[in-house]
Amino acid sequence: MGAESQGEALAALPDFSNVTVLDLPNNQLTTLPETIGLFTNLTRLNLDDNQLTVLPDAIVNLTKLQILHVNRNRLMVLPDTFGNLTELDALDLGSNQLTVLPDAIWNLTNLTQLDLDDNQLTALPDAIGNLTELHLLEVDDEVFEALPESLQYLADEELPEV
Repeated sequence: MGAESQGEALAALPDFSNVTVLDLPNNQLTTLPETIGLFTNLTRLNLDDNQLTVLPDAIVNLTKLQILHVNRNRLMVLPDTFGNLTELDALDLGSNQLTVLPDAIWNLTNLTQLDLDDNQLTALPDAIGNLTELHLLEVDDEVFEALPESLQYLADEELPEV
């Protein structure tokens, strides 16, 4: 498709600016189109129980997003710019194949809930202490040798036993 045809196709898309909640669980999605970035007023996005291996870079355009559920997918990495989602309050990344998280995730200082359960993480960085609003941290099925000392400064956590 030529550049002109692509422009016409984009111009023909409906206006998604009024959509605030998008629930797409259990759809066997293997990819999420870059057009997800057009849903600029989304506050909640549910992508649970699909087959996603990556999230598109355009997801960082969802700057009003407060709740993101991507549980039970096949995510192996997150976009490096994931830290741009500064309004996130709840982030569910449980039951994926993540081995490492981007450094920017520790700048999501509004997070109160973070589920990293059942991934392939072997460590959490000391920067997790930046998440001062965190009240729930789920890492139940991870194999950590130790937890970062910065966790002691977080109040009211439900922390796992090591």
